[in-house]
Amino acid sequence: MKKSYLFVIIAAVVMIFSSCKNNNPENAIIGKWVMISAGETESSLGDGLHGKDVHFEFKSNGTIWIDCPSCAEYKRSKYGYYKIDDEYFYHRYDIDTEYEVYTYSFDGNKFKISNINPKFAGNLTIYIVNVFVYERIK
Repeated sequence: MKKSYLFVIIAAVVMIFSSCKNNNPENAIIGKWVMISAGETESSLGDGLHGKDVHFEFKSNGTIWIDCPSCAEYKRSKYGYYKIDDEYFYHRYDIDTEYEVYTYSFDGNKFKISNINPKFAGNLTIYIVNVFVYERIK
């Protein structure tokens, strides 16, 4: 009887520590993702900006890499940098010096970011994206 209690306690401790690790945004973002949706606002989300063959890899060192077999300029290259904390996701491209700030959420295998300082096209005929949704592939 004592052995079964000990087993249950050990199993509970392992489950608690493993669930804490998965809730850490720094660990949750690491891996390969594909952009499945993007839009100026949440209500205008459409297809992703890139095709499904374009993969974004968030690495543990804070870099984002892009894999795009059909893109001449992006075959496999560094896309930019990111930081993430309990409240915000920060992103900047290689050529930028300042990070853009986004709220974020994880929902199963999906990761959504929304710019906290959104820009809007108004009457201009340009496409501005403030909301991105990614789906984990690895």
